[in-house]
Amino acid sequence: MKKHVEAIVPGEMLLVTFPIGDDNFTFYEENAKEIAKLSDDSRDSIIEIYTYARSLIQSYKGNNKLISEYEHIFLLMAEKTENEIYQKLYEAKRASLIDCAQGIKLIDSEVREVKDKGFKVIDQEVSRIESLIK
Repeated sequence: MKKHVEAIVPGEMLLVTFPIGDDNFTFYEENAKEIAKLSDDSRDSIIEIYTYARSLIQSYKGNNKLISEYEHIFLLMAEKTENEIYQKLYEAKRASLIDCAQGIKLIDSEVREVKDKGFKVIDQEVSRIESLIK
């Protein structure tokens, strides 16, 4: 998916469906009590990664839905080429897909930045905990 997201340019849609399930954060959700025991920086990093990643996943789901609707309208237009309502719906969905693609590109870069920064903090926390165990 990374290559598709990086290829998004202003004014273009992301016409790639991203298969995504519903239980994407079971580690985070099932370990909230343990995460709460971490240092403030580590806990905040994990929450930030989770928040941004969840936003990106919701954006992908929204884009998937828009693609489905866009394709449906396109097929209806093929049957009724003179219908102005379908043409307006088509243009509106196209505009929504363009906006969504631009948002995905932005959120994707933010997730990568937050993940890289957060993993450094988490690595430091792991090293700190390991030193306490020794």
